[in-house]
Amino acid sequence: MSLDRRPTKLSTKVFAFVSATTLASAVVVSWIAIEALSTELDARLRSSHPASLARQEHELREQLASRLAASDAALEDVLADPDRWPVLEDALAAASRSGALALALVDVRGRTFAGVLTPPPDAASLAPLLPLLTEPAEIPAADDALVGVATPLGPPDAPVAYLVGGVPRSVAGAPIRAAALRILVAAACLVALFSLIAQRILRRWIEPVGHLSQVARRVSRGELDVDLDAPEFHRRDEIGVLARTFDQMLLRLRTNQREIERSNAELRERNGELRRANEVLSQLSITDGLTKLHNHRHFQDLFARETKRSDRTGEPLSLMLIDLDDFKQLNDRYGHAAGDQVLARLAGILNERVRETDVVARYGGEEFVVLSPSTDLVGARVLAEKIRLAVEQSGFPVDEHDAPLLVSVSVGVAQYTGHAKRFFRAADAALYRAKAAGKNCVVAADEPGETGDAAD
Repeated sequence: MSLDRRPTKLSTKVFAFVSATTLASAVVVSWIAIEALSTELDARLRSSHPASLARQEHELREQLASRLAASDAALEDVLADPDRWPVLEDALAAASRSGALALALVDVRGRTFAGVLTPPPDAASLAPLLPLLTEPAEIPAADDALVGVATPLGPPDAPVAYLVGGVPRSVAGAPIRAAALRILVAAACLVALFSLIAQRILRRWIEPVGHLSQVARRVSRGELDVDLDAPEFHRRDEIGVLARTFDQMLLRLRTNQREIERSNAELRERNGELRRANEVLSQLSITDGLTKLHNHRHFQDLFARETKRSDRTGEPLSLMLIDLDDFKQLNDRYGHAAGDQVLARLAGILNERVRETDVVARYGGEEFVVLSPSTDLVGARVLAEKIRLAVEQSGFPVDEHDAPLLVSVSVGVAQYTGHAKRFFRAADAALYRAKAAGKNCVVAADEPGETGDAAD
């Protein structure tokens, strides 16, 4: 990490840690307390709702008995007689007021036909729950859920209806929400209190470390002339030891910096010399010393690279093998020094005639190669003929000889067809045919090699 970036203060980090830890602890304690209250409420509902429903059912039966004193009709009898349902409504209302639960009578399909439950339960969702509501459970409703219980009326194996008692979930959970709110407010107050205490303590004890870190940051940017003039320099605790040690270290850094600057200047000078020497060596490793063209080894690397590129792009690639005619006789007659001058002059002609994208190299002895990317056989043959004519029409001055020498070259041309070895052998075979055709001519790999055809 770069030291130039503005660092986060240690006091800020510690304060954030203490605050986060306190907050997490408060959240965990609050959650445990709320869960305990919720469990306690559920336990109370499970014990109170069935008992309340039983009492209110007894009250309902007594209300019906008082309203139907002239008959001995029971609740089940009233259910079977719709004419008596108005009396049943009055009895349900009175029984609901006598206990904690609102009461309603529903049929086995969950449809309410007497009494009122608020919010109204969904009949389709209530029907399968009725046999299970011997203990309090949630009953789906339109706007809110009900927490209710039910008891069957009639034969246990085939009840004619169910007496359902319930209260809205929002009413049943009101004690939990109130207690949770009080717990959360208390937890927030504790978090704020502990955070304030931690902030004041940290500012008092961490501030000296912050000053030292600012000085260290300036030193890391190279500002070695900074002075460590701070109150903590005179403290007797660990911070004072740190400040005095840092001051001594700063003095040594200033001395070392001057020595390093002198050493770096010498090193830069030597590195420059080494870099220049390496560049020369690198160039010499790929250059023929006499002709200053690419040497045989470097040509092999370029040859492999260009054939792969042609395979990849599908562009044509051509090769010319150029051989200086009767070079052995020239050496025997004029000497090897003259032969070297001829080779150097021939290299210059090749460099003048080829394109910048072409690769020219001395393949060995008096043999040269030209590798022409993006050039088909016809284009390569035209270029080879220009080279042959330029050599034929050029004079080759040789030391100690008044008249320049006249020399010629034979050229074999081939186009790459997907196989590197066959590519080179085709150019070599074309050169062989050019020699056999009388020299001083150009022969392409797909030609029969007659002199007249090649020279056209």
